[in-house]
Amino acid sequence: MKYYKLIANAYSCKNPLVLKINSEENHFDEKNIYKDIDLRCNLIKAYSYSEKNDTIIEDFIVSNIGLPIVTERAKEVIEKLSIGNTEFIPIKVTNVNNISTKLYAVHIRNHISDDAINLDICKCIGNSIAVYGFFEEKINGNDLFRLQKNNFAIFVSQKFVQAAKKNKLTGFSFTDVRTV
Repeated sequence: MKYYKLIANAYSCKNPLVLKINSEENHFDEKNIYKDIDLRCNLIKAYSYSEKNDTIIEDFIVSNIGLPIVTERAKEVIEKLSIGNTEFIPIKVTNVNNISTKLYAVHIRNHISDDAINLDICKCIGNSIAVYGFFEEKINGNDLFRLQKNNFAIFVSQKFVQAAKKNKLTGFSFTDVRTV
């Protein structure tokens, strides 16, 4: 199966709008979302955009701490895939009142071991991996996952990409990941 790294569709953001999400008010601290990030006083910024006087909420929104935000429509599509014990946490935006759709923070608990990375097929720039490469058998057929030691990179299967395209979900972009 083919796999991809999920990235934000930053090119669709013509008029950026910062959605402010108070992690304490949304009880993220009780969820142990990330062990290495203190969310108790963190103001999470999710980037959407506006056209004229309308707030446009894409189905996938990136945040400043790597915690993806999705609409209810995207949540329903993603829940039908093999996503392990990923949790969708309803959130309240504190600075925009006219949002008509429900939003969810995606707590991806589906982690694969860092030894799933095959450095022989990765493309590296300096000390960073520009194009990931994995041993496919270590992904275990997951449609949505992260690495154990990398809270920001999100990876998805071809099945995930097809579901996003079939349902015309917005805000999603994908880059190829190599597998052997």
